[in-house]
Amino acid sequence: MKLTIEQIEELQEQIILIYRAINQDKMFKRFFYDGSDVTWMPKNKDSIINKLNELEDPEDLLKKCIIELEEIKKGESFEDGITVHEIISSIDLEYLYKKYDMKNPQDIEKLDIKRLLNLL
Repeated sequence: MKLTIEQIEELQEQIILIYRAINQDKMFKRFFYDGSDVTWMPKNKDSIINKLNELEDPEDLLKKCIIELEEIKKGESFEDGITVHEIISSIDLEYLYKKYDMKNPQDIEKLDIKRLLNLL
């Protein structure tokens, strides 16, 4: 299935939002739960964040996806080492949150994940 540039951009935007949510969730857990006897109890065990966190390294997987989509969009290979942070910093995250009707990374469930996966 060949994707249009618009579909590639939308896919990348949503993966960036998912990456940010996973990253924030990881930092939250590390800050509040590392070194304590308290166990993290997610509100929704079936959320996309929890399902992705079951993978070995969800952040690395999402980073690779973001970079590969950027290579497809630009039509060039970034063997010289572009980072996911360079890509994300070039995007207005506030705009993306508004575009996908999200107030914060916890609203990630508002994304149409099934549609997103069908694009893949």
